[in-house]
Amino acid sequence: MAGRINFKLAKKHIETTMKDFIVPTPIRYSTIGRAELLQHAAADGSITQGILEQTFDAILHEMEQMLCNGHGLEFGDLGTFRIGLDMGSEGENRR
Repeated sequence: MAGRINFKLAKKHIETTMKDFIVPTPIRYSTIGRAELLQHAAADGSITQGILEQTFDAILHEMEQMLCNGHGLEFGDLGTFRIGLDMGSEGENRR
């Protein structure tokens, strides 16, 4: 996989242990949307934009179906996707 993920260290309070821990947090530089991602992927010209869009949409549809049916998805260095529920704690400020 090209590139690396940059992290910063942050102090985080873990409620279940009632302790503070130093945890790595990925640094997020920006958000790239579907259109820009597909534009970058099609830039080398080895596949047409239309075929790339159809393929991408089909993969997203299958990912959604698998996740909704209780499956986790593993993508090597990219990570694992799964559906989770986080109720937070009482009085916690949720965004």
